[in-house]
Amino acid sequence: MNGNAWSTRFMFRNGSKGEVYVYTPAGDRYGKDIGLGAWNFSPDNKTHTIQQSVNRSTGKITVWYDNQQVLSQNAAPGIGGIPFKGVFFSTFFGGHDTSWGPDHDEHAYFSNFAVGTSKF
Repeated sequence: MNGNAWSTRFMFRNGSKGEVYVYTPAGDRYGKDIGLGAWNFSPDNKTHTIQQSVNRSTGKITVWYDNQQVLSQNAAPGIGGIPFKGVFFSTFFGGHDTSWGPDHDEHAYFSNFAVGTSKF
């Protein structure tokens, strides 16, 4: 990400390890792994709740997984003056070629999505 922008995204790594991947103007052109393995995404075909708070004044990112706080870290410095522009959903399997992709159809379901200025 270049210029005066920031983003956070949830990612999971080997073994369903959760993390927040953060891009800020203070970083290089690549994101920064925050909290790798601080929680695990449960691959159990059940609905789970994940919440994230980004305090733009302090750069503090807090994550709750199934209502348990699993991460709290000052990881997004310098974003206080950058306006919030919206939310973007995507899925990405990583890598730079087709070998990273699945060999069968995958599905992701999102429901009861909300954006606010306080924890729900």
